[in-house]
Amino acid sequence: MWLATKFGFFSVVRTEDGKEYKIRSRAKKDLLNLFNASQIIEVAHADYRYRVIANQKQFEEFMQQLQDIEYDNFKSHIYTLPEQKDKVPYYGRIWQVMHDYQEREKQ
Repeated sequence: MWLATKFGFFSVVRTEDGKEYKIRSRAKKDLLNLFNASQIIEVAHADYRYRVIANQKQFEEFMQQLQDIEYDNFKSHIYTLPEQKDKVPYYGRIWQVMHDYQEREKQ
């Protein structure tokens, strides 16, 4: 699952054995917003370079942190966050692609 949040952009999948979660990010700074540096694994050749391997409890704690939504417009809020505002044009592109998908459904 992809998660675009005020803490960063994440991809979450199960580990190959299905017992844990990989919380992945393209930017280390995003994971540092929610995890200790010692938990972050860097895999230079991977699609998502940075990741944390989380058990069920850690995954639930991660998801709990994401529930604090105090804004009524995501992209506008991201623009106000110094460590995240560099993502605004990229989130805008994701928004546009999904808008185009929605419009396609009208045809």
